[in-house]
Amino acid sequence: LGVFKELLSGTTKPSSVSEIVFDEPSSGVVRYLSDTLNISDRLPEYCFALKGSAAVVEYVSKNPKALGLIDVCWISDGDDSTANTFLSAINVLAVSADSGYYKPYQAYLAQHKYPLARDLVMISREARAGLASGFMAFVASDKGQRIVLKSGLVPATMPIRIIEVNHEPF
Repeated sequence: LGVFKELLSGTTKPSSVSEIVFDEPSSGVVRYLSDTLNISDRLPEYCFALKGSAAVVEYVSKNPKALGLIDVCWISDGDDSTANTFLSAINVLAVSADSGYYKPYQAYLAQHKYPLARDLVMISREARAGLASGFMAFVASDKGQRIVLKSGLVPATMPIRIIEVNHEPF
């Protein structure tokens, strides 16, 4: 994450990347990176935001030296036509962690190896049980967690299945 900090704080001018593009000026990606990397100043002039993830993918596909940062849910569902369109237009880069480079695959998110992962927290300010608490109960339910799993994210309440293949004969 040190490289991201240097790039986003402006201490290091990018050499192989000409621009860093975000999905929205106040998106969760920008907030997460500024909070995690402790960047309180304005982003450098080569960092800017567009209007949504589709605009970032379009911009990056037309500008090979641009680096776009979007949420993983936009590219993780292999059955989603939007994700497949995005993936055919761009390359997903692996991010350096302590022990190697990792792409935002579900297994690496679950094992906490992908360094740019963040938790989803739901907070209700309802005085009584209502629509928000019903929605939170649905998201935490088996069906809700299956939707989270299907979207390529890591469910909080379902077990993760890791398969080890042994090629030795019985």
